[in-house]
Amino acid sequence: MAISIRKPGEVLTQKKPTGRSVVLYGPPLVGKTTTLGNDPNFRVCVIDLDKNTTTIEESDNVTIIGCDSVNDYLAVKEGVDTGFLTLGKEKLKMDFDGYAIDSFTTLEEKYKTWVATELVPNRQRELKGRFGAQSDWEDLQRNEVGEVRDWQRMTKREKNPINVIWIGHDMTLTNEMGQAYATQLMLQGKYAAPRIVSAVDAVFYMFKTEKDGKVHRGIFTQDRGIFKADARMPIDRRDDLKAVIYNPKWGEIFEAMGAEKQVTEEK
Repeated sequence: MAISIRKPGEVLTQKKPTGRSVVLYGPPLVGKTTTLGNDPNFRVCVIDLDKNTTTIEESDNVTIIGCDSVNDYLAVKEGVDTGFLTLGKEKLKMDFDGYAIDSFTTLEEKYKTWVATELVPNRQRELKGRFGAQSDWEDLQRNEVGEVRDWQRMTKREKNPINVIWIGHDMTLTNEMGQAYATQLMLQGKYAAPRIVSAVDAVFYMFKTEKDGKVHRGIFTQDRGIFKADARMPIDRRDDLKAVIYNPKWGEIFEAMGAEKQVTEEK
């Protein structure tokens, strides 16, 4: 059995590794992917779906794996799960400090093609092989949420847990008067983004601003105006994660979020 109980009066004394999952979203060209190269001590594997990682190609802490299709992406995910990715005669050990899927927006587009051509190719559609049937949308959102939950399970597994960052674009939500009231991860379908956010440990908003003639990049880790951001953290540790972080270093951020498993012992 795998049932565990933490009773009142028990304290956390022994620590074991664990991971965290983050959605990082914001406008294009704001520097989301660039931040992955900010921390030389945090080894990142970028699962590159956008094929647009020129800003980090020379970063010593970054390994980039390009994926052309959903099947490519799924093969890499399996490699993360098993600990090794086999590419022809080459075998890459998947022991990185963090994994970044760049970007969720592109993955969704690739999944639409996969649903229409591989998952259910014979479904009745207006155009054969073209995404668009009502059931296609249901399959798309179910697979999107399933992917995030698969990675989330790997952050909590007992052996070799991981850290993961989902990178995506933002979209503005407006009311019937056309007024903006919130921003969220750009995904198609009414329920996709809320379900994705509910399946990760944190959602951060990336921004860029100019001050004193210099460009500053940062992230919101808490709601700020129409920008939605938050993290699942104990109340007594919430101050460990600043509300605004400039030039973010992901090793420090994951550590602040408590990326370590803790075991209980009775007093």
